[in-house]
Amino acid sequence: MSKKSLKKEYTFKFFLAWFFGIIFFINALSSVVEGNILNFILYGIASLILIPPFYKKLNFKLSTPLKVFIILILIMLTGSSQLLTVSYDENYYETSDSIQDSIQEEVKKTPTIELKLISSREEAFVGSEYFGESADGKFIIVTFEITNNGKSTKTLTSNQFVLKNSEGIEWKEDSGATLMLATDMTGNYNTFNVIEEIGPLFEIERTLVFDIPRSVDRNDLNLVYKDSLSASTDTLLSLY
Repeated sequence: MSKKSLKKEYTFKFFLAWFFGIIFFINALSSVVEGNILNFILYGIASLILIPPFYKKLNFKLSTPLKVFIILILIMLTGSSQLLTVSYDENYYETSDSIQDSIQEEVKKTPTIELKLISSREEAFVGSEYFGESADGKFIIVTFEITNNGKSTKTLTSNQFVLKNSEGIEWKEDSGATLMLATDMTGNYNTFNVIEEIGPLFEIERTLVFDIPRSVDRNDLNLVYKDSLSASTDTLLSLY
């Protein structure tokens, strides 16, 4: 082989050593940022083997086949390290999910808002002698107690309360009928303000009116408080 060919081969190997050496060096720095010390060591060794100033400074020489063999082993080890990291992350998130599920179960056992039924009855008409409203179906008048078991003040509105049967059908409050009920001075009903605030450990009594079909059995109904978009945090109160 001529000196010119040898020079070209040496130049090509020199370029490859710098190219891959720099890639491994950058990966080593990235591993430090990610906190993966094992990959930092493996990539660091690979860059030491390949980058000329590094291995010349350390005063050791390896044949090209041996370098290739060592680099392949190091790449395999970094891949195994990555798999271990992924497995660890999956276990971490599985554990986190389990903890979150446990927290959710505790929340269900002790809801922030607790409801207690005082009375429920059916009526065809609500209101006073001068102001009133007739039901399209039948009115369900529910009087209940609300307790805030949380550690902070809760803001409530009547729209957060619905009647729901066993088939999952929901009926919202008839605000007009509830307003007419408030005009009945004989009942002394406590209806919702537009926005209601209840402090921690306080109890308040409120009455709501719902207009539902005559065919619906009142004993099949629950008063539901919707605290969020998730049904898992709903608070249910049976009407029987």
